[in-house]
Amino acid sequence: DNGSGIPSGEAELAFDRYATSKIGSLDDLESILSLGFRGEALPSIAAVAEVDLVTCAARESVGTYIGLRDGVVDRESQGRSQGTTVTVRNLFRKVPARLKFLKSRATENSHIANIVTRYALAFPEVKFALFIDGRATVTTPGSGQLIDSVVTVYGSEIAQNMLEIEEGRWEGGTAVSSPVVTGMVSSPAVARSNRDYLSLFVNRRWINSRLL
Repeated sequence: DNGSGIPSGEAELAFDRYATSKIGSLDDLESILSLGFRGEALPSIAAVAEVDLVTCAARESVGTYIGLRDGVVDRESQGRSQGTTVTVRNLFRKVPARLKFLKSRATENSHIANIVTRYALAFPEVKFALFIDGRATVTTPGSGQLIDSVVTVYGSEIAQNMLEIEEGRWEGGTAVSSPVVTGMVSSPAVARSNRDYLSLFVNRRWINSRLL
């Protein structure tokens, strides 16, 4: 989530598909930078797993717990600091046909790490921490500097051979020329013959397209 917590009155809505949509017209697609965690990702995961959410927004004296089991919602007050914690258990337990198609543990863990590292690059101001079997696999500083995330994801050698690019201008977080292209590109010294290290984002959303 965004780190600010979900207000108590909106906690259940986060599991109601499309209830928190920020899209009022097609033009909104060009400016919305949120990723659809509330009202999209949460309802999807709750449909195939057991989910617990504990959240507390600013200026709230107590947090809110929401638990979902087979479509049944359990709600109660619970203490916690500002922010949101989501716990998912028994994924696909009641969808055996889908469970059967999961790959090996190592493969699935690799997919998860890949997604986390991509968004660590897209949101360098957010501190990401991924633990697999108790071991820290990905940890970014959340400094707001893209180069710091690049060091964590790709290592210092590659980071030292990256060149910053910026086309277009931003003022106060708003693009004043369109389109705005920012990011980093490697020097020939660390060039690769495949796309493994290529990450492309549009409005901070990871785009995985061979055409692009």
